[in-house]
Amino acid sequence: MRRISIGLTALVLLGGLVVAMARAQEGSGSRGLASRLQSLRQPNAPQETGQKSSGTAASEEPRMLRSVLKRKPARIAQTPAVIQTPATPIIPNDGTGATSRSLNDAQSSRRSARRQSAPRYFRPRTPAAPNAPKTDAVKPQEQAPQEISRGPARPIGGNPPAAASPGSSSTEQLTEVIDSPQLSLQYRGPKEIRLGQPAEYQVVLTNAGQSAAGQVFVRVAIPKSVQIVNHQALQGSGQKQDSGTGPMHLIWEVPAVAARSNVVLSVQLLPKEDRVFNLQLDWSIRPPATTAQIRVLKPQLKLAISGPQELVFGETAVYTVTLSNPGTGDAENVMLNLNQAGAEAKQFAKLAAGQQVQIDLQLTASQAGVMQIGAMATADGGLNANATEQVLVRRAAFQLNVAAPRLVFAGALAKLQISVANTGNAAAKNVTAAAVLPAGAKYVAGLGQVAAEGQRLSWNVGDLKPGENRAYELQCELTLPGINQVQVAVVDSNKLSAAKSIATHVEALADLKLTVNDPKGPRSVGEEVEYEIQIVNRGTKAAEQIKVVAHFSEGVGPIRVTGGTAELLAAEGQVLFQVIPRLEAGQKLTLKIMAAASKAGSHNIRAVLECADPETELVSQETTRFYGEASTATRTQTGGQPTPAVR
Repeated sequence: MRRISIGLTALVLLGGLVVAMARAQEGSGSRGLASRLQSLRQPNAPQETGQKSSGTAASEEPRMLRSVLKRKPARIAQTPAVIQTPATPIIPNDGTGATSRSLNDAQSSRRSARRQSAPRYFRPRTPAAPNAPKTDAVKPQEQAPQEISRGPARPIGGNPPAAASPGSSSTEQLTEVIDSPQLSLQYRGPKEIRLGQPAEYQVVLTNAGQSAAGQVFVRVAIPKSVQIVNHQALQGSGQKQDSGTGPMHLIWEVPAVAARSNVVLSVQLLPKEDRVFNLQLDWSIRPPATTAQIRVLKPQLKLAISGPQELVFGETAVYTVTLSNPGTGDAENVMLNLNQAGAEAKQFAKLAAGQQVQIDLQLTASQAGVMQIGAMATADGGLNANATEQVLVRRAAFQLNVAAPRLVFAGALAKLQISVANTGNAAAKNVTAAAVLPAGAKYVAGLGQVAAEGQRLSWNVGDLKPGENRAYELQCELTLPGINQVQVAVVDSNKLSAAKSIATHVEALADLKLTVNDPKGPRSVGEEVEYEIQIVNRGTKAAEQIKVVAHFSEGVGPIRVTGGTAELLAAEGQVLFQVIPRLEAGQKLTLKIMAAASKAGSHNIRAVLECADPETELVSQETTRFYGEASTATRTQTGGQPTPAVR
């Protein structure tokens, strides 16, 4: 009877345990889920047998892996030999670093909740005996913390927006769905085994979900009173692990469990003591990982300037400014500025990735040397780009030299040396030269084909290459006394010009010429003949205080004079003219003397001119032949008295 009473008591306890398990697993809604999660977070309470949890064993437990799970409620098998139970996740302490915290750490973090859950175990039905053996119950294992499974992922930021979010140039939203496997564990094996005789048990791991489970760890806790004879897994590998004072652990590592499939671990157990023992299972899984690839868009700005590298002064060319976005994102509120006078800024609301715009810029080379073209672009987000282009502006340069004598006399030929050279780095095209002569000057020669307009002379020089030189000699006659200035200028087709002037001092002088004209052919003695004395001022200045004296040889005497006033000295054969006060430049004065010969022969007349300004002394002489007998009447008539001049 006592054995029957013990057996009935065990059946009642077992029935109550099964009902409690069914209610806990069949519960639905937030209360059932919260209860299960809280049960997993709380440490297991000691069994009613009075055993206490060992702190030493708990500290030696491996760290627990947080997992993401979807479970189906466990069901009670129809056959009493099979019990289906969800187990507590765990990861073996295999030294690989896969665990995140120890059971002892997990105990400490959960002890504050003070929630207890009794372990689920299999208890063989053994007839009660008067001296029943002690129960070797497996020490309860603490539950490892779990992560709550994420459901299907929603677009980042909640519901998909109608337009792109700030910082994004696309309306496409990220959507990622993560499916978790649904795992369950089953025991299979005899309810009773004989002492000293091995029995085989199977642990079935089932994945009822739509996605595969990766790297599942199943831990079977077996008391020290039971020996693990053998274990075999068709998939994965098993490893025994001694926890010291606690139970022996058999760790079954399954690399993967496919969706809607199961894997089996076979274990042979041999009881070494007549004790009731418990088998406890827990498991852990590495949550499925997923990768959401988010592309980062990076807008960029790039500027380039293209056009001729060299220009000739005055030349106009077109330069192209290219603004592009070589990045992967759109650049917004783009502003383009050019550093050229008169160039307007350009603004673009958006410059798409890969897009480029071109702006043509027409420039005229207006300054010789290096001309710099610059552009700067900016956009939202601190984007900026700069570009510069240096253009060499070539230009011809004239070096004009004019040389002339410092002093010339009026009416003399003046020679001016003119040279023009190109000292620039570009050719001078269609060069022409011009010279303006002073008033009274006359061009003589030296310039080739010359076009004259009044005092202005112009001629063609032609093209001048860099470093080339042309020289000319301008010959002219300067007639006006004083400072005479000559102006010379050159100019090319690009309006490049150079000018220079030079001054020459012209000195004016009186230039007197004395001429005596005697009568033609032989003349008879006693015949009255005419002699002319001509005075010409060929200079550019008036001659002043001019004295003229005429001398006849013996045998000829003066009778009278015309054209001036003179004193006749017949006895001496002299005519003394009064001083001529002024004879202008270019003026001519003619003095006539009437004379007669008193004897035949060749008789001379000599005229002497003296001038104080300019200091001049001139002599002119002529000879006249007379024939016939001598006559005394001529000298008697004149009587040596002066005859007034007839004007």
